[in-house]
Amino acid sequence: MRIALAGNTPLEELAALLAYKGGQYGLHTDIDTAGMHEAYTALRRVIRLEEPRNKPIFGRYAFGTTAGIHQQGILSNPATYEYVEPARFGRERALLIGRHSGRTILRHLLDQLGVGTTDEQFTELYHRYITGREGSDSEDLAVVRDRLARELAGG
Repeated sequence: MRIALAGNTPLEELAALLAYKGGQYGLHTDIDTAGMHEAYTALRRVIRLEEPRNKPIFGRYAFGTTAGIHQQGILSNPATYEYVEPARFGRERALLIGRHSGRTILRHLLDQLGVGTTDEQFTELYHRYITGREGSDSEDLAVVRDRLARELAGG
């Protein structure tokens, strides 16, 4: 077999390939992927490298999504949109709330809070927390859940 690489292949991406497809190519690695992100983060801090947003495996949002269809799939079965398991690389999945999040994520939040709503209340909350958001920034699910809980509690 012949493998051609150009440039510097990131170790974590090669490790992911070998972990998930190594058998298919007759390759094997003993790399312990679980501690790779922690080591990368420590190195990044020492050399003062800014955290990349969209880098595969180690990027800030590598295992995060604001897309409603992806969120629905992940809530139903994470393997739907996550071929690489975040925990395998010492990472966690992040569901982010943004303008493109769907109704499913709001229902998920309300279920977590044990709160029921009328259709009208739900539509208002959906507009306020999802479609009516200012700008293109997204927020972590826990941040929005806490704000929603405070609002629904009257505070």
